[in-house]
Amino acid sequence: MTQLSASFRPATNYETIHVATLAGGHDLEIPVHRIRGSAPGPRVGLVALLHGDETLPNELIRRVLMRATQDALSGELIALPASHGIALETLTRNSPIDMLDLNRSFPGNAEGWLTEQVAHALADSFLPEIDVLLDLHSGGLLATVDYVYAATQARELALAFGCEFTFLTPSPHPGGLLGVAASRGIPGAILELGGGYAAEGHLIDKGVRAIENVLRHLEMLDGEPVPLGSQFVFTDLATLRPRAGGILHPAVTAARLGTVVERHELLGCITSPLTFEVLEEFYSPFDAGRLLLLRPAIGRINPGEFAYMIGDVASEEPA
Repeated sequence: MTQLSASFRPATNYETIHVATLAGGHDLEIPVHRIRGSAPGPRVGLVALLHGDETLPNELIRRVLMRATQDALSGELIALPASHGIALETLTRNSPIDMLDLNRSFPGNAEGWLTEQVAHALADSFLPEIDVLLDLHSGGLLATVDYVYAATQARELALAFGCEFTFLTPSPHPGGLLGVAASRGIPGAILELGGGYAAEGHLIDKGVRAIENVLRHLEMLDGEPVPLGSQFVFTDLATLRPRAGGILHPAVTAARLGTVVERHELLGCITSPLTFEVLEEFYSPFDAGRLLLLRPAIGRINPGEFAYMIGDVASEEPA
């Protein structure tokens, strides 16, 4: 038991940020892991599980912390592997208590809904301690994703991951941690990677390598960043959400992630679980679209959920 624990538990300083006391009497806390290097350097914040159904980033943080040693590290890693424990408990994107999306609730409100209190605790206690933000996400339980999301001014940091596809926007999502960090002078980028469980295995190594690339870029680890493939930046991204719920039948598998689809190519269709009639079909809105998020397996989908995310190849340029 001790040997197994040692192989999973990184050698970090562990503490918590208190948020609130729940109705059942239990404390709601945000876990914090710290590793301070032997030499001065930036303080980098790693955040996972802002959405409770995105579990792969939790494992990415664990592996990065397991591989980091005080002697080899400059600066400090401050990691929040489970920032929204209430949503993790139910494997839901939003909090089951107030139904709010934590990553649309920043900078939060100490007197607001519980999710707003979590956001306030993160913005008030975590952001002042970091110089760089790496916000880690995935596609959730059913979708698989693979790209980097960042504000235009954080282009260099985003490309440091070494990932193939980076979406740059002048305006990050309202209420997101990334935008609030930027407003406080903290550069950041979002790594969107994995999800869908069955498609996660081969992406874990990629995620660890990507994060360590950024740490090398920041001179926190020795060596130069190693690109994970040919890099492209794009500025036009479409999210396809169904108008009709039902059973999604994919026409493209996880192997197509990152590849190009033409406008006429069927991505998937939704059928009625009652009558089996086709209710909706999905196609790329672009003549040439880069598949960045997809659902690789047959399964339930509700109106408005993420079905596909597609970048416009016409807006791509080599990094």
